[in-house]
Amino acid sequence: MNGSLPQALHAGSSDADVLEYLRTGSATPAMALLGCETLAVNKGAMSCKVRFVAEPKLCNAAGQIQGGQLCAMLDLVTSMALAATLRFTAGFVTLELKTSFLSSTKPGVIYGEAVVKRLGSKIAFLEGPEQRRRFADRARKCHSVDQPEDVIGHRREVMKRLFSNLG
Repeated sequence: MNGSLPQALHAGSSDADVLEYLRTGSATPAMALLGCETLAVNKGAMSCKVRFVAEPKLCNAAGQIQGGQLCAMLDLVTSMALAATLRFTAGFVTLELKTSFLSSTKPGVIYGEAVVKRLGSKIAFLEGPEQRRRFADRARKCHSVDQPEDVIGHRREVMKRLFSNLG
């Protein structure tokens, strides 16, 4: 993930070996920016679990994590799931990324999981955390979506100021 395939990993590498590499040998600037920590990989389940520590620097004007940053987290965890499944034996790029936002997210800890749903010879299909109801429920437990009226009122004022110059 840092531009070169790891020499110590091969198709027969264990989940523990891949997890150790993801924790120590593959840190990228994007992983650091998003506060990404790999928690688990499972070749049999073709999955990866991560934890992001989303800092306030990733927020929009309303104080929520900006949607593009959440998309970057989704892209990262799905890429890590595919890389772990392939044991870093091939490179790949994201062809398409579709995201539906179920609710806003505050700064703090965000858990994510991605699963390779179908692995072809040239294209892989993955499912990420925002597409899974279980993750949405977990996210709600970690980050309250109920907000007091003063926060909602503040958001309205911020949005009015942001869009007042457009009309």
